[in-house]
Amino acid sequence: MLVSSSVQAQRLKAVQNEKGRYGFMTEDGTVVIKYKYDEATPFKDGIAKIGKDGKYSLINEDGEIITKRKYTYIGEFYNGVCPVAEGGNTKKGVMLTTGGLIGNKASSNTGEKWGLIDKTGKEILKTDYEAMGDLNKKLIYVLKGKKFGFIDSAGNIIVKPTYNFIGSFNNQGICWVNIGGKYDKKNNMVSKGKFGLINENGREIIPAKYEDVGNFPVLRDKKTGALLDEAAFYTKADQSAFPATKQEIQSLLLPKPHAAESQLSSSRVDYFYFINKKSQGLVDIHGNTIIPLTANQAILPPSDNMLRLAKVEKKQIAKAYYDLDAEVMVRISSSEKGKFGAFSHNLAPVSLDDELFFIDKKGNKVIGGLSKAFLSNEGYRVVQKGSAFGAIDSTGAVVIPIEYTNSLTSVNNGRLGVQKNASWFYVDMKGQIVSDKYDRIGNFHQGYASVCLNKLWGLLICRTGLSFL
Repeated sequence: MLVSSSVQAQRLKAVQNEKGRYGFMTEDGTVVIKYKYDEATPFKDGIAKIGKDGKYSLINEDGEIITKRKYTYIGEFYNGVCPVAEGGNTKKGVMLTTGGLIGNKASSNTGEKWGLIDKTGKEILKTDYEAMGDLNKKLIYVLKGKKFGFIDSAGNIIVKPTYNFIGSFNNQGICWVNIGGKYDKKNNMVSKGKFGLINENGREIIPAKYEDVGNFPVLRDKKTGALLDEAAFYTKADQSAFPATKQEIQSLLLPKPHAAESQLSSSRVDYFYFINKKSQGLVDIHGNTIIPLTANQAILPPSDNMLRLAKVEKKQIAKAYYDLDAEVMVRISSSEKGKFGAFSHNLAPVSLDDELFFIDKKGNKVIGGLSKAFLSNEGYRVVQKGSAFGAIDSTGAVVIPIEYTNSLTSVNNGRLGVQKNASWFYVDMKGQIVSDKYDRIGNFHQGYASVCLNKLWGLLICRTGLSFL
């Protein structure tokens, strides 16, 4: 049915009669498309969806059906294309009344095949696929014959259906893929398969031939995140700890979560590892090999853009750093008992032959003979030598003499609280005393520090000179 030009100039809207059927009328109440549909949507960009007996079509404001086929599902348009489904087993519902209002016929369908149409009703991707992802992605997954591939929003096939399982793209446009993975009917993994990574252009940056892939996730306070190079610090357990945020990555079509599901975080991470036979290699976000896969090799998370590597050689554990900026290896030790910590502010702690010392990024020892080292903050680190405390800067130079009886564990607001004999006070990064003496003191926080004298507490304000409140 064609609508006259005078009627077409008026805006059409979907309306429902007393029998629950839908049609379209103009703003002045003229019915121009008869009440014969079970469902109808308002016109949007000149197109409306109509449904009858579980089949759907699109019409324009002239009343013309613009889709050549009737579909079991028609979605919403996005960038000029729309997902459609054809076939499947449709279960028709009944006309329901609630509160005197007549509702639509409910229906559900399974086993349909998916494709894409444009606004002219033309199929730009044939309805050949068992499943299809959201159109608001640069790459859209499709499932065909139990294999996943990817298309773009124009319906072009970017990656042929190849993978058994896939993840979802993180905010850097990286997604894990799996070939050969299998699950039984109870969702137990019976074959792990091989993992790889692809980017949003469909390029494999790590081929799907490895036991695992990932980007060094971390767990803290029951939240999963990824390393941030500048935030790494050294703990007594000789581990790197990193701030973590609630993970935003979701599992996609994986019956039972695998380790790889949590291996791609939404945080900014430029390097990804791959594993075969308990050995690790490393690539960058562009797929360039940084560290080739080598037997018995383990790669620890980078910090301050320095990787830590360990490799079993002749029953000894060779330990080294790899500078991701300079692309050079810095070997430290072959001692099984030696420990080497994460870099932070250009220095890393190393414990070897009963000595604790710091090295720079070239492997040079910058200060040694230490008995303890604390976390780096503001580019400075509190250290202990014997029973004396002081602080060093990011070059390893002593900025606060190592001569104090005790100290707080970190520099804050450019001040360190130290103790000499029975008195506590603050010194700056030139080693100058900048406060009065107290019985007890605390670290500065947002410019304030608590102090105690003669059992009375007060606050210090961190300014050019310290003021007492």
